[in-house]
Amino acid sequence: GEAGGGAGGVWALPCESILGPFNIPEAKLLTDNHLYSGRLIKDHDDRWLFMAFVNERENEFVGQLSDPFEFSWTDSGDFLLKELDQPSPTDNGADPFGMPNS
Repeated sequence: GEAGGGAGGVWALPCESILGPFNIPEAKLLTDNHLYSGRLIKDHDDRWLFMAFVNERENEFVGQLSDPFEFSWTDSGDFLLKELDQPSPTDNGADPFGMPNS
């Protein structure tokens, strides 16, 4: 999580709109370098979820998409990630993004 060639990770910052203004000094490290290229998405229940790519596991590059994390923020502007309870394979439902099981 450092600039200038240090460890990476996913950064986030609050802003007034998608077009800014952006206060870069307010950016906060959301994950360490085990995840990269993170995105916020909304599921069919209108919940904000965070997904990213998995960087390395046991010093080997992985590059696969992570499971979704529940994303929220506090009144003070801090970001929170929480692992979602994953449905069991017998749930007989759609995935968290509304895609039917095949």
